[in-house]
Amino acid sequence: MSFIKTIKAGLRTVAGLARSCPGWELDLAMIQYRESDLPRAAEKGLLPEGTLEYAMKILELRIQGKTVAKTRWKWAQFENSESTFPFPRFPYRSYDSDRTKGIIIHNALLDLVSLNKANPELSLDELYSIIQDKYWR
Repeated sequence: MSFIKTIKAGLRTVAGLARSCPGWELDLAMIQYRESDLPRAAEKGLLPEGTLEYAMKILELRIQGKTVAKTRWKWAQFENSESTFPFPRFPYRSYDSDRTKGIIIHNALLDLVSLNKANPELSLDELYSIIQDKYWR
């Protein structure tokens, strides 16, 4: 990793901590496993307590008049199967620290729900793009 990227990652961690909220550890643990592997990881005690229930909770959003229900884990993947954009729109960068990724995913999911409530006419791609732009500054 270049020196500049290291500095940026450190600054993003500090910025993330400034708006940190409890529960980011569950989000970090959740995104480190595939959805199908979460039950096995929970059985082996590899996840913080409550992560499996947290990840499998169904969140319903109203996207352009249609109700879309997915597990929290699926929403955290920031993928849209109907999109013309072929890649997930993760709100964090690959070189961010684990702590920064956990904090950003936690806040991004909260933003996704509140942004959707305020703007139900937006498409999923538009919601993801707004969130990605917010955290990629």
